[in-house]
Amino acid sequence: IAAIGDGLEATFYDAGHVLGSSIIRVKVRQEGEERIILFSGDIGRPDRPIVCDPTIFDTADYVLIESTYGDRIHEDTKDIKQLIAEVINSTIKAGGNIIVPSFALERSQEILYYINELLLDGKMP
Repeated sequence: IAAIGDGLEATFYDAGHVLGSSIIRVKVRQEGEERIILFSGDIGRPDRPIVCDPTIFDTADYVLIESTYGDRIHEDTKDIKQLIAEVINSTIKAGGNIIVPSFALERSQEILYYINELLLDGKMP
């Protein structure tokens, strides 16, 4: 908790997006009333291999958030490791090459993490 000024404090929580990403909970006390404001950029998804799950909040008076994907329901990624193994193994079997384009921060590291697990598990050459 960081006291910012009279009646104003901020607490940083894990946003689960990339290493170091945060959700900031600002508590404002004024004239005997208290308000909670949550501020965040991107928020990650739960059950990712490299970063912690995002912090969940029960309540807030105001929420300010980045919302690029706010109108979508993301695909289930439980089988992502198996899908990566299938694509890599079928491409190698066909004599092809694999190029992994990744436009997003952390996505490359996550794919490399899964490839390493598959190699260690003996599920790909």
